[in-house]
Amino acid sequence: MSNDKIIAVTGATGSQGGGVVNILKKTPGWRVRAITRNPESAAAQKLAADGSVEVVRADFDDEASLAKAFEGVAAVFAVTNWWESLFSGKSQWESGDIEERHGMNLARAAAATPTLEHYLWSTQPSSKRALPAGTLETPHMDYKANVDARIKAELPELASKTTYLYFGYYPQNMAFFPLIKPFEYVSLLLSVLHVLLSSRKD
Repeated sequence: MSNDKIIAVTGATGSQGGGVVNILKKTPGWRVRAITRNPESAAAQKLAADGSVEVVRADFDDEASLAKAFEGVAAVFAVTNWWESLFSGKSQWESGDIEERHGMNLARAAAATPTLEHYLWSTQPSSKRALPAGTLETPHMDYKANVDARIKAELPELASKTTYLYFGYYPQNMAFFPLIKPFEYVSLLLSVLHVLLSSRKD
């Protein structure tokens, strides 16, 4: 029987979770359990294809399913998805409420796992907490930070095992979001100069 430790990875078919899976499945001493709502999806099937990743179903809205998925794990990588709710038509604040609920369901399920040694929670700092009241709200960050505070206040034992991970901007965002795609500054500058010179001739 293998003595490898198990890490449960949420968001395993996404950018963050997928990166964790790709590294840890090659790391000696660890086995990866990918957590997904839909083990039958093409992305989940791809993870399971080489046999090095165990794919398990759980839903962020179902704390009991998360607790079951975490059985026997030594570590959990937890990440939520504020953007999914936003793109489904929810407001920024409704999406934040959902994310906070999901974050706490994950945290409580992890706290109830007796084998857990380390909880890695992907979060963000809150501008709302850091700045004077009414200055700035960033819901995609603020509600994650609410989970940080609640873990420390409501689940102190879990807090003692938690690493709060702050990830920066994804470089691949520039490939997928049209408004932030890079462009050739030289071409743009030449176009502007051409327009300016043409207008002077007129």
